[in-house]
Amino acid sequence: MLQHGSPLWLLLVFGAFTISFGFYAWHCLGSVKHFLSDPTRVNPAMAYSLAIAVVLVLVLEFMFSPM
Repeated sequence: MLQHGSPLWLLLVFGAFTISFGFYAWHCLGSVKHFLSDPTRVNPAMAYSLAIAVVLVLVLEFMFSPM
């Protein structure tokens, strides 16, 4: 990103914000023990939609990648 003209301070601010928000979101997820002991906590519709979204992003990335 630096080679494309992004200032270093902006990258550092973005990194600090995303890392802190990621840790906050991870902390709010709860315990792994609760997740493994009760698999019904996962909504199947949400799991399938997220899997489709990941596949769609990968397909689009490979389609529009210059390589």
